Amino acid sequence: MKKILPLLVIISCLALFFCKDVLAYQTQETGKTQVSAIIGSFYINIYGYIARFASISLIYNDNVLASTVSDANGYFSFLNLVVGKGFNKLCFDAVDVKRLGESQSCFDIQPVMVSRDIRDLYLPPTIGVYRTQINAGSNAIIFGYSMSGARVTIHINNGKTYTVIADNTGYYEIHVLLAKAGIYQFFADAVYQSKKSQEPLNKATILVLGVQEQVRNSLNDLLKKLIGLLTTWWFIFLLLIIAIFILILILWKKFNEKTTGFPNPAKEDKQFFDRFFRNKKLHHAWFVGY
Repeated sequence: MKKILPLLVIISCLALFFCKDVLAYQTQETGKTQVSAIIGSFYINIYGYIARFASISLIYNDNVLASTVSDANGYFSFLNLVVGKGFNKLCFDAVDVKRLGESQSCFDIQPVMVSRDIRDLYLPPTIGVYRTQINAGSNAIIFGYSMSGARVTIHINNGKTYTVIADNTGYYEIHVLLAKAGIYQFFADAVYQSKKSQEPLNKATILVLGVQEQVRNSLNDLLKKLIGLLTTWWFIFLLLIIAIFILILILWKKFNEKTTGFPNPAKEDKQFFDRFFRNKKLHHAWFVGY
């Protein structure tokens, strides 16, 4: 036993020595968010800005490596991240303070060979739309957040661009008239203090409906509402009350006819018609009488 114990200690030390630089991933499920950490040899600090009080996640291999919230001026940082040798890609997913829009970006960096800082990262503005489906000839409303005073440019897949200056809270909004039916995609970039934002990955999409699609959708909506009305319990209860009331009237009428000899109006009308029109073959006979 005394000979085996020193041997086990030597083997453990050798294993730790040869495996210290190995890149491994430790994951832990917390509800719907997957949190992970990278075990490696180097530390990096990341500094950047996007918009005030934005929620920012650093993504690595589809896992959330770290999360933070930007300060009142829009700046954020990830400190003392442990990464492996050759780490060379940063991906961010951010949501603005009002959760109106999202910002996604992913870009390469110089491979990490030593511990270092990565600074001055300007993430793309968040972008969202008021409605994802509008009628042709209506205005599309595109909005989001960036740095206060940033010059935000909205790009549309039809080749047009629109520029607006974010207000003192970083909020921007653009109204775009879409006259033709089709599918339109929008993405946003910005310039802040001569620094251009990273290229965005995410796009906002709006479906613009033509006249035929509008009519079809209107009929479908009307049909859904009608079906919904006919299947509600109170409508069925109302129909049942009306049916019972009509049945009571019919039975009451039949009862009066059998017990009191109540005349039949339909029969009297037929007798009057036959008597009035009998032998009235010429038009002047209508004015002579019987």
